[in-house]
Amino acid sequence: MKRKLLLTILTLISITTFISCGRINVTTQDTFVITDVLNREITIKNNPQRFVCIGPNSLRLYTYIADITKIVGIENFEIIQTAKGRPYIESYQSFINTLPIISEGGPKATPNAENILLANPDVIIMSSHYEINIIENLATTTNIPVVVITNDTSEGTIFSDALIKSLQIIGEVTGNTTRANELIAYLNQVKEDLYQRTKNIDEVKTAYIGSLSKAGHQQITSTSGDYEMFALVNITNLAKTNQIENHAIIDKETLLKWDPQIIFIDANGYDLLMQDRDLNFEFYETLTAFKNNNVYLQMPYNFYSTNLEIALANAYYCGLVVYPEMFSDIIISELVNEISQVFLNIDIVDILARDYYGGYQKLS
Repeated sequence: MKRKLLLTILTLISITTFISCGRINVTTQDTFVITDVLNREITIKNNPQRFVCIGPNSLRLYTYIADITKIVGIENFEIIQTAKGRPYIESYQSFINTLPIISEGGPKATPNAENILLANPDVIIMSSHYEINIIENLATTTNIPVVVITNDTSEGTIFSDALIKSLQIIGEVTGNTTRANELIAYLNQVKEDLYQRTKNIDEVKTAYIGSLSKAGHQQITSTSGDYEMFALVNITNLAKTNQIENHAIIDKETLLKWDPQIIFIDANGYDLLMQDRDLNFEFYETLTAFKNNNVYLQMPYNFYSTNLEIALANAYYCGLVVYPEMFSDIIISELVNEISQVFLNIDIVDILARDYYGGYQKLS
């Protein structure tokens, strides 16, 4: 691949810059007004320098765009939870650990207005995970601008209008519009590259994704009919062809009936898979994918919302496994680091290998 994904970024930046120019609605001498993903108009003083991020996806998307040293407080969730599965924490953990706690954080917690006030941010960047009354109450209580960005990637949607809008918003609020436009251009280039590689497949193949996490790690029977990584590379999702739209836990008899030719295993469920295989060896040996050694380890990409860099790497790995002739130029270890460098300026292939049984691989 050798940096092919970055070749057209400069030409795409002009397009995305034109799109993003519409985001700032009003500018005065001292303030500007921006419209967030909930179509709320928020007035912000020019040149804000102090930020806090609240809720799933908020800090992650911020780190993709803006200067981490301008974060002045951190949710406790970001510190006490393992960094495993969150490369943005791996990248900046030494700095993050020095910050004061502004809120408990996590999907079920509500923001702590008092602690946020003590951190004295200029702007609060908040996840759309929260109900509007919680968002408005925080803005009223603190009298600090609250700008809402999307959490919809957690539902499996990577290339959404809400994500693009959120990246633009973060760029504008933090004074990093050029960086935001570069990243948006890169996302568009990746999507186009995946499409071009697989759009003319003569024989579209079918695969099954198993062991997907849902409220914890799960067995091979945990799957989803809405697995975007398959769709991005023209792989038919076996669960979807059997009328499963979103996440579902099927029974083993159903999986035997479907008998997938190719199986991807989410690495979060690998231990459970191995334990169950020891107890139910005959079941697994009955499955064609196991008999033919067509079982592959896929990396988890959702933890407090979505690691975009891992999700994109997963799409390429799916394509490489199922359509090797269309991805013959891909060396997955090099590509993973190329993508993570774009998003976080770090290499993550060794981190994934350390955390997930060696990383991307065929399982035997």
